[in-house]
Amino acid sequence: MVRIFVFIDESGNPFENEIAFSTAAVWCVVERPEGREKPLKPTVDSMRQYLRDYGKMEWAQEIHHHRLPDEYSEYLLFQAISLSRRDRTIMREGIFWERSPIAFTITTDNPRAIKAFNPEMSQQILGNRTRLNALGNLLRPLSIYEGSERIQVELILDAEVWKKCIEKYDAGLKRTIGNQFINPAIHFCRSSITPGLQIADLAAGINRQFTIHAKQESGYRLLQANILNRLH
Repeated sequence: MVRIFVFIDESGNPFENEIAFSTAAVWCVVERPEGREKPLKPTVDSMRQYLRDYGKMEWAQEIHHHRLPDEYSEYLLFQAISLSRRDRTIMREGIFWERSPIAFTITTDNPRAIKAFNPEMSQQILGNRTRLNALGNLLRPLSIYEGSERIQVELILDAEVWKKCIEKYDAGLKRTIGNQFINPAIHFCRSSITPGLQIADLAAGINRQFTIHAKQESGYRLLQANILNRLH
C-alpha cells in the first residue's frame, strides 16, 4: 500500500481579529516509514546548516517563518524543493504528482468575515470552524481522488495548535477524506522534531505575507509552481 505523508501548519490565528489565516500542507510519498520525524530530515538538516553557515544560529534551531527576513524565507523554500530531489527518506519517482518530490496545498481563510456573518459564534467555535475549513481545502486532492490504488494517508499536524480542535472532530474529518481506497490516520507532533512541519510553517508564512502585503512574491510563485491539485 502506498503511504502519503501530509504535514500541516499555519500562519496567523483563526480568530475574529485576523483577516488572513494561512495554512499549508507539504505532501510526500514514503516507501518505508520509520516514524514521522524521519521524512525530509536530510532536507531540513541542510536548510538549517545553511543558516548556521551564515552565522544565524538562533534561526537554525527550528525553522520558523516569522523569525526569518524575506530573502531567507524565499531561499529556504527554494532549498526545500531542490534538496528534496536528493532526499532518500522520501520517494522521488513514480509518485502521484509531477515536478518536485514534495508538493504543496495552501489556503487562506478570513476569520473576521466568518465572525461578521455569524456574530453569535463563540471564539472557540470560530477557531474550530476556521481550522476545519482550512483542512477541507488543503486535503481536497484526497476528497476528489478517483484512482483505484489504495493509499494510507498520514496526516501530521502541529500538536501545539491543532490538537484540541482536531481531536473533537477527527471522526468527521476522516469521513470527509476517507473512502474504500484512502485510509487516513491523524497524528500530532512537535514541530521542533518534525522536519515536514517546519517546511509547512515556511510555506504558510510565505503564503500569508503575499496575501496580506504582496511580499515574498518569488516564494509565493514557487509555491504555486508546485501546487498539488489532483492525485494522478
